[in-house]
Amino acid sequence: MSWVIFAISAAICFGLTSFLMGISTAGKLNPATVSFVNALFATLVGGIWVFLEKGFHRIIWTPLILATLSGVFGGVAGIMFCKMIATGANLSIGVAIVRVGTVVVAALLGVVLLKEGLSPRSLIGIILSLIGLYLLVGAK
Repeated sequence: MSWVIFAISAAICFGLTSFLMGISTAGKLNPATVSFVNALFATLVGGIWVFLEKGFHRIIWTPLILATLSGVFGGVAGIMFCKMIATGANLSIGVAIVRVGTVVVAALLGVVLLKEGLSPRSLIGIILSLIGLYLLVGAK
């Protein structure tokens, strides 16, 4: 199966997650509660996957530590996302800032730390994303 199918599926799931977290928080549910429930069920889904893949016997410590840090940053991101909505952000603009920011941070880290190549076409795509974000956020 092509990685593109997984990428599109992940994008759809992340979009649904952002939307559902946003309307849950905007629906006056405490942002901490929304973030906790989201993380709890994400952990449950991941745990089921590990169990089905029989993955517990193949633990390697360095990637496990990195996965732990990923979880910490994901938890903080969920809290910040819920706080963003709770403080009155427009969901469509807030999600755009978060998602484009995610792409830029991940791309820069990949280039700087992992020495991944960045083609001129990819660089133009990132720049256009930032311009689009500026136009979206700056639009009155």
